[in-house]
Amino acid sequence: MGLLSKIAILLGVGTITYVIRWHYIGRLYRSKRTFSSQELVVITGASSGIGLAVVKDLVRRGCHLVLGCRNEAAGQIVCDQLRKQFGSEVLVDVYFVDLGSLKSIVSFVDKVGLLGKPVYALVNNAGIFYAPPALTADQIEQTFEINYLGHYLLTILLLPKLKQHPNRSRIVNVVSKAQICVERFPDTELHQLYDDSPQNRFRAYQYSKFCLVLFAHKLSSILANSNVTVHCVDPGNVETAIYRHFPQLNNKVLYYLQKPIRLLAVKTPREGTRESNFLKLDEPGNEQWISMGSSVTPIDYYVEQILAQMFTNERSRCTISCKSGSVSFVLELLRIEDNEYYFTRSSAQMLTLAKQYKENGVKCFAKYPLLAHQFFNRAAKCLLSFAPLEYLDPAIEGADTIASIQSLLETLNLNIAACLIKQNRFDDALHMLEYVDRQNNPSPKAIYRKALAQFHVKQYTEAVKTLQRIDYATNKECSTLYANIVTNLEKEKEKYNSMVRKMFG
Repeated sequence: MGLLSKIAILLGVGTITYVIRWHYIGRLYRSKRTFSSQELVVITGASSGIGLAVVKDLVRRGCHLVLGCRNEAAGQIVCDQLRKQFGSEVLVDVYFVDLGSLKSIVSFVDKVGLLGKPVYALVNNAGIFYAPPALTADQIEQTFEINYLGHYLLTILLLPKLKQHPNRSRIVNVVSKAQICVERFPDTELHQLYDDSPQNRFRAYQYSKFCLVLFAHKLSSILANSNVTVHCVDPGNVETAIYRHFPQLNNKVLYYLQKPIRLLAVKTPREGTRESNFLKLDEPGNEQWISMGSSVTPIDYYVEQILAQMFTNERSRCTISCKSGSVSFVLELLRIEDNEYYFTRSSAQMLTLAKQYKENGVKCFAKYPLLAHQFFNRAAKCLLSFAPLEYLDPAIEGADTIASIQSLLETLNLNIAACLIKQNRFDDALHMLEYVDRQNNPSPKAIYRKALAQFHVKQYTEAVKTLQRIDYATNKECSTLYANIVTNLEKEKEKYNSMVRKMFG
């Protein structure tokens, strides 16, 4: 094997390895932010794994850390290592907390309160997985209390301290994709002692994380107008001590046999902090007000669509792909103001909204016909919410309002037909323009678009009849279209006559 072949093989193996690692791990989040005010951050499960990796990163940035550890000796060792690595001036406090004891959590919160500082961030990181069923001191199953109930109480008790922070503080819950497997509340009472089986151990873990996500969602809505934000982050598969009860990794032989696979597909604790750091270390950004329905470019429109699906305080990393490339950005919905539901609006208010959508569509039609189509559809939906229009009471809605709604609906039909023609959807355009046949005095624009659609589907005779309903000769577009239709109609007739002559001689 030649040198070039060896180099090619090495490059191929390296590329494949890199792609696999990128797929499972992604890019590390990098931030240069430091904390000059020594912000107070409380972290549970901080003596190992993801918690320890977060601690090391935050110490380097100048945070004042409170490590909540069940093994206080291990926490003190971490504290000594940090002081040795970063200097004796680092602010790190280690307090004992057993998340399986509500009394211990209350004591831990009291100690945090004695520091006399507002809390910048609470990271609910500690947890257990696949642990055998056992009752805690509170007579609650340990997986449920440690993973969910303990963090629930800790969050509620520290909430006043979080609200005292002068800037935006945050609660970060480390969750798992396992929670998406919960389709309904389990028959087994998983907060009580249950029968030990692999299936029940998995279900207990899934259920505990599911409850934590539900709690975060509800708390986020409650704190919508406060300075506290609530987040759930899934670090993915990270090689930590959380798997110590899992048989496939608890066995030393199997552990080392799987080592090559884990090197490719499993994250290190530092790599697992990517999502957590992304939420805690973002630089304060400028707020930007968005009036929903005001977009006139595709990117702005899709931003509105994303925001419409988000909850208050929810944060999302987005990528919009287009022909010229892709745009990546981070969206966070801080609050919603002047929110009003469609069904609470009067016909006059819906008419105003429909006019706004229609104007947006007109502005972007030339450059973005697909986007314009979306706006015209939204405008029509606003008006059709009052259908059938003949049942609207002029005494209540106003005769002028009803007339304006009918007029705007007709205009929107024409606009939508123009978008369909632009997309070569001529049959759909004809369907939209069926009402033209029922009008006594149709507009030249409606006649032109109907005839144009008929021309493209080769309904030449019908197109001629459509144009003859008006004085097409006085309209440049209509007269040009009429000439093209007549020319094509003559060609079709000549083609037909030629075929007849060939067949019958």
